[in-house]
Amino acid sequence: MIKEPNNLLIISSWKDLQTSENEYIPQWVKDSLAVAPIVVVRRAKTFKENIPVGVRGFYRSQRFAAYISPNSVKACYQPNDVLEFGSKSLHLPQAKKILRELGLLFNDDMEWGPAGSAGYEMVSGEEVMTRRSDFDIVITPHKTLGVNEARILVQQLDSFPMYVDAQVMISQGAFSLREWARGEGVLLKTADGPRLVEDPWNE
Repeated sequence: MIKEPNNLLIISSWKDLQTSENEYIPQWVKDSLAVAPIVVVRRAKTFKENIPVGVRGFYRSQRFAAYISPNSVKACYQPNDVLEFGSKSLHLPQAKKILRELGLLFNDDMEWGPAGSAGYEMVSGEEVMTRRSDFDIVITPHKTLGVNEARILVQQLDSFPMYVDAQVMISQGAFSLREWARGEGVLLKTADGPRLVEDPWNE
């Protein structure tokens, strides 16, 4: 479960990072992990059994891809685990409101949780979201999510005070809820790369 994309992993420091070709690790990566030693699992193949992860910097343009050993993981938070931190862990009033309303929107047919900057802020305590940020979430349905159901969900999400970017996670990979709601196929993201499919559940 640790290796699932979007999971937030707590590590000790930048020294836990490994690169595929002994790539230089920028100073901003070291500084960022000194403030909050958190990495996010990337959707990619493992490297020598190590987990593909990404590091967030202080600016949106700062992203660094690396790998870590499973033995370096001190704690793991899946998107639905992040909910334990509650709305108090978000500093924007509109983000707090969205988190509460999302809790009322989803039923027992699916799990969900914050990802992206929202998830990172909730776990790290660092104020990284801005008014222009998307509120990223990951949805894991327990059964097939029909196109009509997806359309209804998108209509409800569009009434929220921030843009909600929802990714649907299934065993075959992940795809955009909004793409699925259009009924024209989706770009299915897998560890082997993305591919266009008509029905992700039949892959």
